[in-house]
This record gives sequence, structure tokens and C-alpha cells, in this order.
Amino acid sequence: MQRYRYRGTEAATWCLPIAARFYLARARRPAIARAVERAVDAAEAAGVKYVGLAALNKAEWLNGGGEAVKAYVEARGYGVKIVHGNALTAAAVLETVKRRSLSTDETICVTGATAKIGRVLCVALARRGHRVVCLTTAPDRYAALVEAAGDAGFRLSRAATFADASAERPKLWLLGKLAWEADVHAATRPGDVVVDYAVPHLVPRERARYDYVNGAALA
Repeated sequence: MQRYRYRGTEAATWCLPIAARFYLARARRPAIARAVERAVDAAEAAGVKYVGLAALNKAEWLNGGGEAVKAYVEARGYGVKIVHGNALTAAAVLETVKRRSLSTDETICVTGATAKIGRVLCVALARRGHRVVCLTTAPDRYAALVEAAGDAGFRLSRAATFADASAERPKLWLLGKLAWEADVHAATRPGDVVVDYAVPHLVPRERARYDYVNGAALA
């Protein structure tokens, strides 16, 4: 669809001519999975180094979040590497946090903490030295997250509501799932930074007391 250069890296956007609604039809999924594999074949032949699976091309129910495509590549001895949008989003959000947070002493709240991107961010931030408040109502998934964080797990804590999280006085809020603006406004304090990578995005009120950042954007 397009070719461009990003900071010296040659890049291109490829599109599968498949309507989004077809991904939801179970009978269509094998054909869609083969279409993704054919695109990877073409990328390998063209000398592409990385293929990023975007949107529904990395759906759990299509290819296990991209794991089946990775296995396809490895089985054929291809040199191309498979990544997906979640990995890119996590990297972009983490970079935003590094730019916005001068000190690792700052407490950060992560909503959607036990989902794919949130889980990675919680572990990365804890290992960086932050105290991380994980906003989740699933204690079992939170326990698995603490275990995944290893030696940094002691820096994680759980909050069930925005009010609970607010009591920990985080300076940064990472929104990984849809949130009501009223809840965010009530929980934050003047000068707090809200980094939003959820879809759909939060729409801040006029003259919001928090600083809003679209953290999933590359600039």
C-alpha cells in the first residue's frame, strides 16, 4: 500500500484484501491463515527483515497471537523475523514512560495490567525500578504476573478500582483498556501524566488537570 523511510529504515505497509468481518467467521480462518503465510513467503523472497502482524492478523483465535506464524517461519528456515503490534505498542509506551519519567522512584499505575501489553509493561517497569500499581480484578492473573516479574515482583501491588489505585498516589497512569474519563479525572491529581494506549482512546475534558499523552504513537 505504501513505501517509506523511517529514521533510515526502509519500510512498507502491506494489506491483505480481506474484510475485517471475515476474520470473525470460523470457516474463513484457515484461508486467512494461509494468506498470512503467503505474505510471509513473499516477504522472505523480497529480503524483508521483519514482518509485523497488525490488527486481526495476530488474533489469538487465528494463529495464537502470531505463534503459529513464527513456527511456520522457523520450520522453513526463513531469515525473516515475526513481530506484532502488541510488541511495537509496548516498546512505544515504554519509551514514552522513559521520556516522561525522570526518576525510577515514581509510582506508575497500569490498567489492563494482566493483558498482553500491560503484563509486559508491568514487568519491564518493575525491573526498571518503579513501584507499579496493577489495576486488575483478577487476583489469579495478578499472581501469575508477580511470578513472571521474578526478583522485581516485590515492586508490584494490586488495586481493584481507580480509587484504590489513587490511594497509592501514582504520578503516571498507563491506560491499557477503555476507561471512563470521569474515573480518570477523579483518580488523578494536578500534574499527573496519563499515557493512553487503549482503543478506543480516552477523550480528556477541557482544561483537564492531568497531562494526556497518546503513548502508542511513534513520532
